[in-house]
Amino acid sequence: MRRALPVLLCLLLLTGCAGQPAPSAEVTPTPTAETPSPSQPPPLLELPGGSVRVEAHWDMLEEEGEPLVSRWHEGYTGDLIPADGYGPLVPYIGGELVEHMGLRPDGSPYLSSGWVYGLATEEGVVVTDAVYDDIHVPSYEDALTGLYPSLPVWVVARMVFPPDGEPYTLSGIAARDGSWYTGLAFRTEGVGLQVRAPYITTSEAGLLMAEASGEAVMIGLDGSERYRWAASDFPPPDPSMDASFAIRLGNGLRSHGPYWSYNEDRVRSAHGKLPADSPTLWLDACTGALLEG
Repeated sequence: MRRALPVLLCLLLLTGCAGQPAPSAEVTPTPTAETPSPSQPPPLLELPGGSVRVEAHWDMLEEEGEPLVSRWHEGYTGDLIPADGYGPLVPYIGGELVEHMGLRPDGSPYLSSGWVYGLATEEGVVVTDAVYDDIHVPSYEDALTGLYPSLPVWVVARMVFPPDGEPYTLSGIAARDGSWYTGLAFRTEGVGLQVRAPYITTSEAGLLMAEASGEAVMIGLDGSERYRWAASDFPPPDPSMDASFAIRLGNGLRSHGPYWSYNEDRVRSAHGKLPADSPTLWLDACTGALLEG
């Protein structure tokens, strides 16, 4: 009788379980290449020196990030568009440019690298793309004080490499707040280290710029043309020197506040020639007129 009791209890338990539904099996989705399983290890990336595991963060692709740069003008801006409302403009570095300067004695290329620049507002809003090889605030030498005061303008420059000619540099002058701009209207032969400056010289009245025509034009601090000079307005150059009119002016002129002094001996000295006691010409830096005495 005691042996039958455990058998009877087992039959009662089985009878009670028969009335309950069987639990459903939990289905685990098969991982795919697009949605890897969290428990699956990252895939192996085969490299020449061995293999490494690369973990993909798929959650980073769910939403687009906010743009890091805001622009004043819609789309690409390849040169300054003068306008009111920018406020003070500042240059920014937008990339690196590699310049081919020729060949070394062993035949390998001699490369020179430099930054490319654009203009933006003080709040970081892009006004131009990085299209200039140089942006700087010019200064002038005051021979009376020996100081180099800054001028309230920006000078921008861009190098040009024509496929069938010698390289040159285009330059322009702009107000610090971008309210006026001459455009890239001036030309200096050569590029990079071959160019002394994108202008001939400077004074407190403005900047003396070189034009492709060979004339020199004085641009005032309001962007207006004050006067222009041709080579015939100055004494004839030394026939033994091969110097352009712009180079002669750059070497021969000195600023004395509102006046220029010009002496051909400075040009000769710059070219290794002995001075010949040339007379000094005095000119009005604001009007370009030759002063008597």
